Amino acid sequence: MDFLGDSLNKLKNESTEDLTRLDLIASNLEEGIRTVRLLPLATVFNLFPRMVRDLARTQEKEIDLHIEGGETAADKRILEEMKDPLMHLIRNAADHGIEPLAERRRIGKSTPAAIHLRAFQTSSDVVIEIEDDGRGLDIEAIKNKARQRKLHHKDDLATMTPEQIQALIFSSGFSTSSYVTDVSGRGVGLDVVRNNIANLKGSIQVESAPGRGCLFQMKFPITLATTRVLIVSVDGCKYALPVEFVETTLQLASDEIFSTSHLPFPQQFPLLFCEYFPEVYSRRQHLHSRLFPKFSSFQTPLRYSAMGVRPRF
Repeated sequence: MDFLGDSLNKLKNESTEDLTRLDLIASNLEEGIRTVRLLPLATVFNLFPRMVRDLARTQEKEIDLHIEGGETAADKRILEEMKDPLMHLIRNAADHGIEPLAERRRIGKSTPAAIHLRAFQTSSDVVIEIEDDGRGLDIEAIKNKARQRKLHHKDDLATMTPEQIQALIFSSGFSTSSYVTDVSGRGVGLDVVRNNIANLKGSIQVESAPGRGCLFQMKFPITLATTRVLIVSVDGCKYALPVEFVETTLQLASDEIFSTSHLPFPQQFPLLFCEYFPEVYSRRQHLHSRLFPKFSSFQTPLRYSAMGVRPRF
């Protein structure tokens, strides 16, 4: 018996060592694949200095482009798909943001004007920033345009924070410019910039101070070769939901979940991935408004029933 016990322990230890070694090999292989996909952002950044010089000369402005962090590595797909959005943001800064030379001198601003294009890496993201020292966003002009286009009611705009109002520039076709130029085109395209960034699993934020300038900050995952997912089980089948499509999760006791039999849909129905997942009905919380708010088509539809409880009809 002692011999059998020793043999089993030896076999257990050897299996543990083999599993550890296999895990190490798999991790090294995954890291190698990620590294192959990473390229320095300077590959794209170096295209912009000449463009800025040409824009400054055309518009009779003095603009310096300062590039920082070009050595920062990012997934090659980000480099391929962010060239045009970055170009659009830099053109916007040169056309709408930077004041004419005479105006800058009159208000006491330094010349030449500066546009900063910088990149850096955090523990989980690659961050790209475009900052200028120009006019900044005109909050009142954005409010007026939002009212004209009936995006928000006047009372709603009065309660919105400056950050929320600034974010309206990403609405489709939104522009406060009253004339068309061949440089930036009345702001058309900022919604496309946001959508392109979202397609890369990224996000964009804008910060502005009137008379001091504007900052666009974009965040992307370091690599797009892997995806973080939330594993859910429905009717014994497991599904992987990309975490960027999950707004919130709730922990409920089984007796708090009940069938939504009053809802007008079939017993089982295909669910396309949506920006916000269905709200959950429970006895503890009465979430009464939107059940299925805004759907956007994705790849393969799932068979889904609310919280795993199949509605009875």
